[in-house]
Amino acid sequence: LRSLRQAARTDPLTGLPNRRHLPEWLRSNRSRNDRRANVAFIMVDLDYFKSVNDNFGHCVGDSILVAAARAINGECREDEVVVRWGGEEFLILRGSGSLEESWSWTDRVRRSIADIRIGEEASAARIAASLGLAIVPTAEFGEHSLWIADRALHLAKELGRDRVCTWPMVLAHEAAESVQLEPNATASDRAARFVSMLSEHLGSAQREHLGPHSRLARSIAGRLARELHLEDQEVSRASSAALVHDAGKAALPEALLSKKSALTVGEKGMIVEHTRLGASLAEAMGLPTPVVRLVARYTDRFDSEAMQHSIPLERTNVGIVSTADALASMIVDRPYAPRRSFDDALGELRRGSGGQFDPVVVGAVHSAYGAARRTAA
Repeated sequence: LRSLRQAARTDPLTGLPNRRHLPEWLRSNRSRNDRRANVAFIMVDLDYFKSVNDNFGHCVGDSILVAAARAINGECREDEVVVRWGGEEFLILRGSGSLEESWSWTDRVRRSIADIRIGEEASAARIAASLGLAIVPTAEFGEHSLWIADRALHLAKELGRDRVCTWPMVLAHEAAESVQLEPNATASDRAARFVSMLSEHLGSAQREHLGPHSRLARSIAGRLARELHLEDQEVSRASSAALVHDAGKAALPEALLSKKSALTVGEKGMIVEHTRLGASLAEAMGLPTPVVRLVARYTDRFDSEAMQHSIPLERTNVGIVSTADALASMIVDRPYAPRRSFDDALGELRRGSGGQFDPVVVGAVHSAYGAARRTAA
């Protein structure tokens, strides 16, 4: 009877527990020992798995599933649970400290799955995965937590797959989509409404990024665009992109944005993710495609290959938003660095000219603000 019960709770292909194991795990006392701790629910779905079966056959598909189970298990400790949820879906249950730590770990699982190759290298079957992450206090977790993780998984698929999405990202997208329902609103109105709808979920660092910092960046971007004699439409695009360039930080952990010590590799990865998320939020708000593209690219370095192959006007606008963000960050106090004098900030831009920053835009900063400072003096 024990063998039969064990077999009923085990997936015969991968050897993992199946979904019948979950109710028992949820009821177990050991999973609730520390009611101050958190549990991470991570839903994993292999992307376009049907095409693997169609193109390579079900034997290769089964090999992919076994390899994916092995890759996930390879990242887990003994006290963490991996479940074959059904089809090409897996569920991971693990103790969790912070959202940023869990996101970093989950993204490592995603990369491990992406490394899977079945067959000869030239014609190897490759796979990617979308992952949804929900973190719940142990005192509250239950089957509702699965729904939260599943919503995050569906968002990852909607945004292009092969990525990790979290519940705060779901909340941010819901807010952005509701803003889109206001057809006659300006970019400024949409940004303000977006922040207002998320207000109860935002900390002080998030509010600063989405509020004063973004408004200052918008002002600087508009001034630089006019200094470069761009047409009114381009001035508006650069200003709007600067206003919403940090929208993705609405879904980043407050502790990460205000951290004073050096970031870990995983934390840096989550910071980088905010640009891709910010672009999808700008699109969900109903902002024009050129503005969305600027939000997606504003962290591109001037000397990167992608920038060198961009059309000149878009390259200039990306440089304007990038420079406006950097200048706005340097001349005010931030949790991780005190404010700099305006002259120091201008010097930093000059040192980055031709590398991180567009030399033409840096020149516009000096001509626009340097002249004003000389006049004031």
